[in-house]
Amino acid sequence: MKFSVKFSQIRTILSIFGLTLAYAFILAGVVASCLPIYLYRLIVSQLKRFCRPDLSHLVDPRSVVLAVDGFPSTPKWNLVVWLSQDRILNLPQFRTYFETKFVRATDSNGELRYPEYQQYLERWMGFLFWKWDFGFNIRNHIRTYGDPSVVVDDPKLLEIVKEFTPARKLRWREFKTWRQVNSHPPPPPCPW
Repeated sequence: MKFSVKFSQIRTILSIFGLTLAYAFILAGVVASCLPIYLYRLIVSQLKRFCRPDLSHLVDPRSVVLAVDGFPSTPKWNLVVWLSQDRILNLPQFRTYFETKFVRATDSNGELRYPEYQQYLERWMGFLFWKWDFGFNIRNHIRTYGDPSVVVDDPKLLEIVKEFTPARKLRWREFKTWRQVNSHPPPPPCPW
């Protein structure tokens, strides 16, 4: 039995070996560069238990957009939610509903489903943590804008929404506040 190997087969084997080796070096480089960051993150998350027990948990790494935002002095973006309705909104009833169904909602273990609704961001040792707002009051976050008896048309509503653009410097508490505006008639449906 004669063993013969063609040059093309050797070249294919060496190419596969070279690609495997290149991927191994790339993976080793990524791990070597990320490992110190994750170790530091682990140390900081454990150290906060002793040094900063007032902090809740680390902000998820996927929420990095919050880390690059210049809160609380110069936010680069903000979130404005505006609702339009055909009738007058019973604001105290809406506050109670929102607080019951979202802010204080619990899972099957009795834990808050969305604890971040009662927290704000705090930087410590280069990372963002959630910190409890012990003075939380739903009235500070859902409130009327202007005189609630005044009906606002669409052009005026757009002017009001423009007031909340990032060009205006906002404090963090205003930045995360929901505002309610009475509007009539309702805006046209979304084109998408």
